Amino acid sequence: MAATSRWHCDRPVGASGAIQLHGVITGEDGRPVPDALIETWHSAGDDNAVAKTGLRRSGRNGTRPTCVITDQQGRYCVNMVPPQAPEHGSAPFIAVSVEARGCLDRLITRAYLPGCHLAKDSLLRRLPAEQRQALIATRDDIGLRFDITLRPAICVTAETSDEAR
Repeated sequence: MAATSRWHCDRPVGASGAIQLHGVITGEDGRPVPDALIETWHSAGDDNAVAKTGLRRSGRNGTRPTCVITDQQGRYCVNMVPPQAPEHGSAPFIAVSVEARGCLDRLITRAYLPGCHLAKDSLLRRLPAEQRQALIATRDDIGLRFDITLRPAICVTAETSDEAR
């Protein structure tokens, strides 16, 4: 995917080691999903609350959720500080929720950072290889890419017809 200057996030990636998570939301038919609401949050440290819940939405060791809307091509991007593992022995991840027209409920998933630390994560170890791979973001020239395909089981489509009934 070639990024255009219009699509890049407005906030620059700073010297603080910020990363850019980006991707495309599509339907199972491969068509982009415009105007989907993407919310991300992650653990930015490790205290007792983070270890118990896996995430904390605000405070010293957690991040506030960031919300963006996909463009007409289904693309999104978010700049953030890199996530920390929420507890010892787990892998760092970014929680991602998607709300889109036609979906019955919001989808919540994880975008794991690529690396050798993934083998230690108890959730990833329990998943079949194909499902595990779908939860791991990939590095590219922009940052971390995490594409999501919405499946019919969680979404419904409204068909319209010009025929009189």
